[in-house]
Amino acid sequence: MLSEDALDWGQAYNRLIDEINQTEEHGDWSYTSQTRIRQLFSQQLSSDSYALNHVLCREKMCIVELLFDDIQPIIDFLDKLRREPQLCDCVPMEHLWPQRNAGNIKFVFN
Repeated sequence: MLSEDALDWGQAYNRLIDEINQTEEHGDWSYTSQTRIRQLFSQQLSSDSYALNHVLCREKMCIVELLFDDIQPIIDFLDKLRREPQLCDCVPMEHLWPQRNAGNIKFVFN
């Protein structure tokens, strides 16, 4: 049986998948947006501090499932995006599970 924590993590990711699959207001599926998010991570974080499991993008929204060894660089990255909106022109909304070294982040582009 899965722990409550594992269920919460899976349920949160499934809700994001449902949202991106059912919401056409965020535009068409977009490889350009996916490349943009992958570049953002690679430019702002050390490659050994995270692993992107899934990146799904529409033109105006991306969802990311990631793993990390240390949560602090991820928190610093998200704080920097909020302080310096010109880096992404997006709003990140995260669900992080430090005990699992995992998280889901939704990026909505302005």
